[in-house]
This record gives sequence, structure tokens and C-alpha cells, in this order.
Amino acid sequence: MGLGIGGDYPLSAVITAEFAPRKHRDRMLATVFFMQPIGAFMANVVAIATVAAFRNSLPQGSTTTNCIGAIPPAFAILIRWWIPESPRYTLEVEKDPATAQRDVDVYYRPSAGILKPVNRTNGPDTAATALSPGSTISTQAAFTFGEPEPMEMKEFTLTEPALTVTPMTSRKTVRKETWPEFWIGFHSFMIQEGNWTDLAGTSFAWMNLDFAFYFLGVNSPRVLSQIWNAVNEKGPLYYIFMEDGHRAMIAVSIGAILGGLLFIKLAGFRWHLQVSGFWILAALFVVVGVSYVLLLHTRYFAAVIVLYSICSLFFNFGPNSSTFVIAAEVFPTKYRCTCHGLSAAAGKFGSIIAQIFLAYAKFGSPGHGVNDSDSNWLGWVLLVFAAFMASGAIITKLWVPNPCNILGQSRSLEDLGLGKAARKRMEKDERDTWNSLVPGSPNVL
Repeated sequence: MGLGIGGDYPLSAVITAEFAPRKHRDRMLATVFFMQPIGAFMANVVAIATVAAFRNSLPQGSTTTNCIGAIPPAFAILIRWWIPESPRYTLEVEKDPATAQRDVDVYYRPSAGILKPVNRTNGPDTAATALSPGSTISTQAAFTFGEPEPMEMKEFTLTEPALTVTPMTSRKTVRKETWPEFWIGFHSFMIQEGNWTDLAGTSFAWMNLDFAFYFLGVNSPRVLSQIWNAVNEKGPLYYIFMEDGHRAMIAVSIGAILGGLLFIKLAGFRWHLQVSGFWILAALFVVVGVSYVLLLHTRYFAAVIVLYSICSLFFNFGPNSSTFVIAAEVFPTKYRCTCHGLSAAAGKFGSIIAQIFLAYAKFGSPGHGVNDSDSNWLGWVLLVFAAFMASGAIITKLWVPNPCNILGQSRSLEDLGLGKAARKRMEKDERDTWNSLVPGSPNVL
């Protein structure tokens, strides 16, 4: 599971980001992540249906559930064999502009009016002869790939020669980067150029989020039992399993699906949704935690369930979706998948801490834990989580890059991949231009 999810998170995000048009990149990434709450909902549906079908032989039912659970991963593996590399990856990582140009020609045909044909009457293949010895100028065959405006070959500056140029009559030789060279470049980009704060921001924001998300989510039936005030529930296993499934669907899945739909609609504001989402979750955890402590064993305790469902909504209408989306946009193509994977791994590390916290954290003078009946333990835990959500908002504000310009339009992946210093210059130029065109106007976010 760890290897599979660890590979699928960055691949799904990065492939989508690199193939998507700039105008629709945010919504396409949000739609990909929307499959998470859909998958969680379907898992609950399958579990409930299997338990109902095998109520008289539950061990056999659990085996059936596990077998059904193997079908989606097998299907995903098959699809992975058919998904091509993006032209951006082929150009920047594989260092093969000729293949990148051919891929662009396949995906966006000139006859459709999307790709402006490249003039090749004055010499051999432009992409194949992009570099001369000692030159660092190459053709940007795929860098505008997926953009809504007409595409054409553009020049950009490489940090190092991409090709070993051979005579025009022979086929070019592609020299791929070695692992030591990759890590030297990665260290230079992160440490020497000061872009480590971008990676730290996406990683720590994701870790703070998942610390609470996986603690309170469908992976923690004990917490859901606490929310429903049914820790020491007695009865047949069939009844307990069915109740666990229904609780997860009501308290988690429905809110998560609604939140995911809202995020897709407003994905253009993803950075602001992450900041405000963290603050809203912090406030909600305070409200839910205090309500849990005060309303436990009262007739008003149902309000806690409603508030908990609202928390699930704002998880997906905020940082649970935005952390996935933003981390796929703000790094260079060469390091995009690595940085997204590191950010996601930090999130899963937060989920591990959450499970340890769930097992060992005690509150109150007798030292109550999650399995203790008549305990307001969860209320105090939610108050602790409020602090983590507030820190997530602060980290996002200080360190997480905004993938949009000051007018809220998505930047190109190439502009974002230039790093923090270039991004700051672009933001300054945009503000100066705005102030010169609209003097005396309020500042643009």
C-alpha cells in the first residue's frame, strides 16, 4: 500500500499537471484528487454490501471484501502502462527535444489550429539540432504544451547542455542525467538558490493536515465510535460492522464529496482556500472540541455529529485538496515528481504520528484514552488539532507558493519552475504594472 500510494500520488498529480492546459489545470488536478472521497465512499458501499450479503458467515465476507479491493489497483496498474510521458518530461528530463516535438505533433495536430507549424525549410530538424557545442539555448517544444493559445517553438535557457551534438547526417545522441548529477542539481536548486522553503511549505502543510485528517477519518473507526458515543457498543459483529460503515458514510464520506465538488468549482482560488481552510478547520475543531466536552451524554450530542461532518466538508473544500494540487504545480519539471512525492510522504508521516497519538495519548487525571467509556478524551484531542490547523495556515502563508499571479490567473509551469526569486520578481513587476495602470487602486492579493 505504501509503495503503491506513494507512487500513485505524485504520478497522478504530475502527469495531469503537465498535460493540462493552464486555464483548466487547477480543476483537472482537483478532479483527479476528487477520486479519493469517491473511492472512500465506494469502499464503504462495498463493505456494507458484503457484510449484508454474508451476515451469517462474516469471515468469508471479509475475504470477499479483500478480493474486491484488489480489482481497482489491478485496473490502475494496467492503465499506467498506457499513460505516456508528457513532452515536458521528455524535453527537460529525458533531454530529447526531437521526441518531445513529435509527441506534441501527435497530441496537438497543426490541422486542428492548435499547434503553429514549425518552419523547417531552412535546415534539418529544428528540435534535433537545437544545441550547438557549448550553447545553452534549446527549443521549447513542449513547454507551451496544453496551453489554450497557439503553440510554437520558443527559446529558453538551460542550466547545462542537453545534447551531445553529432553531425547533421547522423542521429543525435541523448545523454541522460546520472543520479549523482540529479542530486547535485536538486541540492543546488533547493539550498543554494533558496527554494527549500517551497518544499518545506508544501511538506509541513501536508503533514499538519494529515495528522488530523487520518486521525479523524475512515481509517479510525474507534474515533468514529467516540463521535457517535458508542465506544463500548455490544451486539453481533454484523450489527457493529454495519454501524461502522454507516457512520463513516454519514460523518466522513458525504461531507468529503460535497467539499470536493465545491473545491473543483473554486479551484482557481486554491492557495487562498488552503489558508482559509486551515483557519476554518482550526475554528471548527475548537467548536467541536468544546461541544464534545460539554454535550457528552446530553440530548444535544447529535450536534457534535453535524459539526464533525462539516469538518469533513472543509477538509476537502480546503487543504486536503489544495495540498495535492499546489505541490504538483510549483516545482520545475525535473524535480516536480520528486518534490510532490516528498510532500506526500511528509503527509503520510503525519498520519503515522496520528495513529501513535491515538494509541498512547491520555487526557484527564485518571488518564482516559480513546477506548475508555464516558470519556471526553476526543474533545481535548480536537482542541490540540486546532493548534496544528492554525500552524498549517501560518506555514501556507509564509512558505507555500501561490501558483497564480496577482490577478488570480494560473501561472505557466515554466514560470513556476524558475523558483522563488523569479516568482518574487514577477509578482513585483505585476504589482508595479497594476499600480501604474490603476493609480490609487487597492492592493491586489
